[in-house]
Amino acid sequence: MAVNPQLTGTSQVVGANLWGKLKTVTQLTAVALLIAPLPMAWQGWTLAIFWLAVALTLISGAIYWQGFWIAESKETRSQE
Repeated sequence: MAVNPQLTGTSQVVGANLWGKLKTVTQLTAVALLIAPLPMAWQGWTLAIFWLAVALTLISGAIYWQGFWIAESKETRSQE
C-alpha cells in the first residue's frame, strides 16, 4: 500500500518494513492453503494461518500509518 503524494500534499515515502513482508508471505501461504484441495486434517492449520494473516495485515497497516503520520508531522513542522 502506498499513499499518493499528490493526494496528501507530501513527498514523504514510507518504505516496507518487516511486518509488511511477513504479512505478504502469510497472506500468500493462507491463500494457497485455502484454495488447495487438502484433506480436512489441514483445516485447523489453514484457518490459523488465515487469521494470522488477518492479524499481521492489521498490525502492518497500523505501523505503516503511524510511520506516515510521523513523517507527515515532521514535514509540517519543518515548513513552519
